[in-house]
Amino acid sequence: MAVYPFVSMNKNYLPVIKVENISKRYYYSHNKSNAAQHTIGKEFFWALKNISFSLNKGDTLGIIGSNGSGKTTLLKILSQVNAPSGGRVLQYGKLISIIDIGSGFHPDLSGRENIFHYATIILGMKKSEITENIDHIIEFSELGGFIDEPIKNYSNGMYLRLALSVALFCKLDILLLDEVFSVGDSAFMMKSYDKMMEIIKQAATVILASHNMDDIMRVCNKCLWLDKGEMKMFGNTNDVLSSYMASNEHLIEDKFKLEDLNLRGIKEWSREEAPCTKHGRLLSVAVKCEGQGTPQSELDYNKSIEVEIIYDKIEADCEIGCVIQLGDHYNTPLLITSHVFDSGIYESLYGKTGKFKFTCILPRQLFNIGIYKINLQLSLNNSEPLLYIPDVIAFRIVSENKKQLDILKRNPVKFVPTLPWKILPLSQ
Repeated sequence: MAVYPFVSMNKNYLPVIKVENISKRYYYSHNKSNAAQHTIGKEFFWALKNISFSLNKGDTLGIIGSNGSGKTTLLKILSQVNAPSGGRVLQYGKLISIIDIGSGFHPDLSGRENIFHYATIILGMKKSEITENIDHIIEFSELGGFIDEPIKNYSNGMYLRLALSVALFCKLDILLLDEVFSVGDSAFMMKSYDKMMEIIKQAATVILASHNMDDIMRVCNKCLWLDKGEMKMFGNTNDVLSSYMASNEHLIEDKFKLEDLNLRGIKEWSREEAPCTKHGRLLSVAVKCEGQGTPQSELDYNKSIEVEIIYDKIEADCEIGCVIQLGDHYNTPLLITSHVFDSGIYESLYGKTGKFKFTCILPRQLFNIGIYKINLQLSLNNSEPLLYIPDVIAFRIVSENKKQLDILKRNPVKFVPTLPWKILPLSQ
């Protein structure tokens, strides 16, 4: 019987986890048949090949790479779900893994019952420890009355809330996460980040695999870039992400193809199909470069952007507020703005009916090249939500200036404003 290649390390040993030449080989069968021959055989491919790195207490590692690069395979080996074909992992301390959302839950048990089930069987917590923290876990999960419902009725997002809430309130040394924030709403995600930073400050080590570069930048001080199972780069997060974004811009394009994103410069509705309430209806939303008449899905970094919203106000005795939330291609919120913020141009629509055009100007040279989305919200009397249309517009910022591109694509940040600079000669 093969010995599973995991070794517990002495407390005085500096790395919390050390990966030494981990490889994983998978076999698959092939069956070729034609008039001349019939062959059945096995072939293999390397999902991981000679991966080595080490992490100390308090390190946070982001694992990046395209689909099929080996991120999940590596996490499953680290969490001891799968055995490597070669190499070994040395680790010290209690490791908790959230890779497959909902795994370890019993579908017929309630959320409350599953806290005890999941925490004791999967996470190895003591019953007294769970009882001490259960009120905090339930409050953090925000499941409310659903906590006593069978979890077979839960959505993926509710599964995530439950699993992550239990894990974040468990005493741990190493936490492994695989794309878990992709199913969570932004408010819960930010709260989870804050809680994660608390456990990191307590010297916990976190390993996070994600396609979301914002997650990696926000949480991780180290980064591992995998490419077709091989380690392309390991080191400081900014250095690795800069190289990844510069050398693999096509990977982002592969994941977010233009047709899949449904990039569009305008969204229009007929009167029958328009999102509406008794107060009025939304007729269109459009983006274009300032000074151009035609809406576009590709906008120049060097030109300001006009966002135009046309709304048909039916009821006179109310006020209508227009709010734009801008997100990146993952719809991570970047900014929010409303016409009511600008007291200089604010015009009351109370007592008025008819069609009105709201226009917002986004400054030129503000956003990095890439894909962005607009979520639109209309409010009643500038407070009560009236309509919310997510992803109403998706557009791309581009630049044909090579000097700009060399800087923009090598820096994985969203805001790149042109700020005042001076160059003055100094006397000799």
